Amino acid sequence: MYVFTFMKYPNKKNLIICVLFAVFLFLRLFSSSSSILLGADSLKYIVAAKSFPHHELYNHQLYLLHPPGYPYTIYFANLIFHDYHTTGIFISLFSSIVTFFILYKFFMMLTRNFNVTFFILVFYTLSVTFISYARAILKESFVIMLIFLSLHYYIKAVKFNDRKSLIAASVFGSLLAVTSDHIIFLFPSLMLSYIFFNSTKINLKSLSFPNLKYAIAPIITILLFYALWSGIKFYQYAANEYYPNGLGGTPLNTQNLNLFKIISPTNFEDYNLPYISPGAISIVKKIVYQLGYMFDIEPFSIPLGLNFTTMKFLLAPKHIIYMFLIYLPLFLVALFSLFSIIKDFFKTRRIYDNVNLYMIGLFLIFIFPLTHKMTSSRFIYTAYFFLFYFISYGLFIIFERKRLLKFYSKLVQVTTILLLVLVPFWYINNEHFVLFTKAVPGVQNTADFINKNLDKNDAIMAQPGYPVNLIYLTGHRIIGLHQNPEKLPELITYYNASYIVTGRLYTYYLGRYSADSAEYVRNNPDKFKLIATMHEDYSDFFVESDHSSTDEVYIYKVIKNT
Repeated sequence: MYVFTFMKYPNKKNLIICVLFAVFLFLRLFSSSSSILLGADSLKYIVAAKSFPHHELYNHQLYLLHPPGYPYTIYFANLIFHDYHTTGIFISLFSSIVTFFILYKFFMMLTRNFNVTFFILVFYTLSVTFISYARAILKESFVIMLIFLSLHYYIKAVKFNDRKSLIAASVFGSLLAVTSDHIIFLFPSLMLSYIFFNSTKINLKSLSFPNLKYAIAPIITILLFYALWSGIKFYQYAANEYYPNGLGGTPLNTQNLNLFKIISPTNFEDYNLPYISPGAISIVKKIVYQLGYMFDIEPFSIPLGLNFTTMKFLLAPKHIIYMFLIYLPLFLVALFSLFSIIKDFFKTRRIYDNVNLYMIGLFLIFIFPLTHKMTSSRFIYTAYFFLFYFISYGLFIIFERKRLLKFYSKLVQVTTILLLVLVPFWYINNEHFVLFTKAVPGVQNTADFINKNLDKNDAIMAQPGYPVNLIYLTGHRIIGLHQNPEKLPELITYYNASYIVTGRLYTYYLGRYSADSAEYVRNNPDKFKLIATMHEDYSDFFVESDHSSTDEVYIYKVIKNT
C-alpha cells in the first residue's frame, strides 16, 4: 500500500504525510457511540448483498435504484468478516484510506506543489462529511475512491502517454459504472482530461485528435458497462406496469420511458416528495445548505450545516466565532483563488495543460447536481475536493505574492503538529472503535409481531421509512405505500397486498412520507382493520425531546372484499 512507500523513503515530506495520515485514520476509527441505528440506504445495501446474486429488495424484485456493484462488494468481503455490518464499515474505511493516497498522487501529479496538496489532504482529513462517510455503510467513500482512481490513471495515460494506465482507468471506471449513476459525471470529466492534458494540441481545423483511439477506449469500455445496466433497467421498467422504485419502494408507473427516467426514477410522473417545497426561494435555500456542508470541518463543525432554518445554531457564540474566523476566511480565499485563475486565463488564453482551469471544469461538472430539486449533499461530494483545491491554491497565491513561501512551508509543519494535538481531544468524546460498534435495526418490535403472526407469503405495503427495515428483519415481500390514496385500491390488487403498515413518525414528523395515504387507511376501518399497535423506543439514539426518540407503528389487515 502507498503508506508503506512513504515509510520506506523517510524524507521530510513523506514524514509529514505519514503523520497527517495517522490523524486522518484516528478520526475515522473512533466514534462517539457504541451502537448504530441501522436504516435507510445502509440496510438497502445489506439486504441486496444478502440476496446475492439476485440483487433483490422491494417486492423481492431486482433493485434498480442502486446498481449491484457496491452490494456485490459487500457480499464478497463478507466472506472474510462474516458480519455484514462490520464488512460495510470496513469497505468505507478502506476506500477512504485509498482515496487519501490517490488524492496525494493525483494532485501532486497535476500541481507538483507539495504545500497545495498537503492542505487539500488536511481539509479531507478534517471534513465532517467525509469522516461520517468513512464510518457508515454507504457507498459514497467507495464511489469517491473509484472516481479518483479512474481520473488519476486516465490523466496519467493521456498526459504522459502511459498506455498501461488506460487499462487501470477502464477497470476502475467500469466498476464505477455498475456501482453508481454518478458515472454520468465521469464521462465529461474524462473527455475534459483528454482536451486539457493531451501531449499534442488538438487541431480543430484539420480535425486532428492525437492518440484519440487510445484515449477513447476506456470511455467506450465504461460506457458499455453502464449501457448494460441501463438496458437491464429499461427491460424491467418496460416489462412491468408498476415497479417499486420510488421513495421507500413506492410503486411507480414505469411506462412511457425516456432516457431521463432510465437514469433516475425521480423523473417518473408518480414520484413525489411532499416535504420539498417548490419555488425559487426554496431552491436557493437548498443550494446554500448544500454548499455550506463543503466548509464543515472538525473541530469547528456547525450542527445541521448552513441553513436558514437553523439560525439558533448559527447564532450560538462559538458558531459566530467559527463563521467569522474559519468559514468566512475560507470562503473568501476560495473566491480569491477562482478570480485569480479566471484572470490568469484571460491574460494568457492558455487552455492546454492549464491545471487551474481544469479544476474549475471538474468543479462545475461535479457540482451540477445542485441544479436538481432532489439534490442531497452526497450528490455533490466529489466537488468538495476541488473546493479544497481552490482554498489551498488561494493560500499559495497569497503567500507567494507576499514572498512568504518559506513561511508557508513552516505553516505546513505547524499545522501537522496542531493536528496531532487534536487527537487526544477527539478521543475524549469518541472512544468507541467503529468496527466493534453494535448495529441496531429499527422497528424491531413490529418485525417480531409480523414474524409471529403473519404468513411468510403475505405481501405488505409499508409507509416509506419502514419497508427496508421490515424486509431485513422479516424477509416478507414488502412494497412502499403510495403517496396518492386514490391509487391504493389498484396497487393493493396489483401486488395482492394483505397488510398495511403505517407509523406516527413518518406520518406526522419526518418528511410526512405518504401521510395522505396513511390517514386514508386510518380513517377507513371498513376497508382496513387495525390489528396491532406497536411501540418502538429509540431513546438510546435520540434525546427525549426529539420526535425520533419514540414511534408508534400501526398494522392493518386489508379487508379483501373491498
